[in-house]
Amino acid sequence: MRPLRFPNSAFFAAAAIALAPALRAENWVDTRHTTEVDVDSIDREADGLVYYMERYKYETDLPPARAAVDCRNRVSYSSYSIQYEPDWRSKGVKVTPGTMGAELLDFVCTRVK
Repeated sequence: MRPLRFPNSAFFAAAAIALAPALRAENWVDTRHTTEVDVDSIDREADGLVYYMERYKYETDLPPARAAVDCRNRVSYSSYSIQYEPDWRSKGVKVTPGTMGAELLDFVCTRVK
């Protein structure tokens, strides 16, 4: 009896590794506003910004999108800008205290890993 051979096993291993982030469980939390945040996606990256996945509660046909905040300077970067505008870093908006944007920034910044 010959052993089973998988000539494309390297391909399958590479595909599994590539899909691993997409297969992780999502942990969506209501921010008490129009957005929900996947708290497991909150992460500070090498550029110093904190990135996270967000989705809009009332726009169920829109897929989740990546957004970012600068916790130190209290600046928010929209998911639209990050996805569609090459100069998105120049389009950050200073968050005004007492607004929904400030609450979202604080929500994300207090949960960064």
